[in-house]
Amino acid sequence: MDSQQLASLLAALPFSHVLDTFEKFLVAINRENYKKEQSWKGKLLGLFGIRYKIPKPVVFIDEMQGLKGLAQTDEGSQALRTLFLWFIKISKDTGNCHVLTASSDGLFLRWIREQRLIDPSYLHVYIFDDVDRSLAEQMIRNASWKPGFWNRLFRNSRLTEDELDDILNLVGGRFGDISTAIAQLQGDYSPAFIVHEIQTAAHDEIKRGLRGETNKWGTNDFKIIMNELAKTSFNVITKEELVKKGISEQAIWCLVDAGILSYSPTPSLRDDKLGIRAQDLIKPGRPAYMSVWKSNYYTQATL
Repeated sequence: MDSQQLASLLAALPFSHVLDTFEKFLVAINRENYKKEQSWKGKLLGLFGIRYKIPKPVVFIDEMQGLKGLAQTDEGSQALRTLFLWFIKISKDTGNCHVLTASSDGLFLRWIREQRLIDPSYLHVYIFDDVDRSLAEQMIRNASWKPGFWNRLFRNSRLTEDELDDILNLVGGRFGDISTAIAQLQGDYSPAFIVHEIQTAAHDEIKRGLRGETNKWGTNDFKIIMNELAKTSFNVITKEELVKKGISEQAIWCLVDAGILSYSPTPSLRDDKLGIRAQDLIKPGRPAYMSVWKSNYYTQATL
């Protein structure tokens, strides 16, 4: 279920009725699972020291940030608090299920904390970031083989190593950009066209930032942030470091909201592999932004 479907359901039925119905459904599922665990099959496996245990149900809500609109009214805010208390009840208190929510909004967790919808101790946060470059390379290579059995057998690629490297430098490990590049390769677009399209889109976004279209606090903050990111080994910097350099939090959140920057409240799985342990991480919104910035703007705009 996604957040829009849940919001529609909440609007169509009395809120308490929705939650009660879901809870009864979960209890019924667990009751049936318990019966299966106590069946002859479960008892037979028990004789061999094997515990027959059926996993708990999972309540999953996708794109959870879609519920933020409810907070605009007192009634909606109360409904949200009731919903999060219910999440705790059906998971932590009664153990009827696990609750998993997903959001593509980097600021959503910050919003939850500001709204005080749930005690942070109840949250287990996982940030899924870009894939490793090696995996991105494998995905693009697999899409670049020339058509035909013999071409695939002998690994005849439509990309030279330099062309592959150019594309990887721009898409990094970002799923959306990798998918677009793969679709274009499979559509017989040339590597030069793919690189040009990505670079042009990145240039356009950077120019918006330099003109101040994405940040009402002015263009100077944008220049400083991009230059500070360019100085780091992995193009990652903490919010605290930027604030110390005179960047306002409002400017940072504005650029994150515009998509030019991205924000991770905790290190992603990829950050963890790189040894990055800091909190409140700021990164370029897309790998291409930093690639284009370093190639075209960094030396001219260094402050």
